[in-house]
Amino acid sequence: MVPRPRSLVPLAVPFGFAIGHAVAYLVSAPGSHGEAADQARHGYVGSVTVIGSALMLVAMGAALLAGARHDDYRPRWRSLAAQLCVTYAVIEVIEHLGVGHGLLEALGAASLWIGLVVQLGVAAALVFVLRAAHRVGAALASARAAVPCRALLLIGAEPVAVACVPLTPIRRRGPPLPAR
Repeated sequence: MVPRPRSLVPLAVPFGFAIGHAVAYLVSAPGSHGEAADQARHGYVGSVTVIGSALMLVAMGAALLAGARHDDYRPRWRSLAAQLCVTYAVIEVIEHLGVGHGLLEALGAASLWIGLVVQLGVAAALVFVLRAAHRVGAALASARAAVPCRALLLIGAEPVAVACVPLTPIRRRGPPLPAR
């Protein structure tokens, strides 16, 4: 069974987390926890960004395909925002605890709260991108459907197959080959 496109929306979470994490640390006070602590905590972010980018492309491809199939596809902002915020909060608290901060200090960190607000904006941007990919897929399918087709028989090593060739005002045939 092929999963519904809506179930592929969570593939955007790692990409959204990485983008939101980077923006949150750009906005919050630089060097507030010390350079060594920041480097020790964020060594994984590069890998998450690479993997998240690939997964985001898969999510966008699924949205494009859903549009081409005219499937119902409505990624929900609330659902994606909740996933991003929970992911960000859990990882941020683990980062703080990992370098020796207490739980109350981790929960009171500016980077946590700024990051949560940033993740809400990232969720909105990701939903916009996924919906745009869906609209592009639907537009491409509609444009392809508007071109009439003529069936041609193709004879080769296989049994006769039928192919659909779009009819256009431009001939796709070149000049005849010179006789040998």
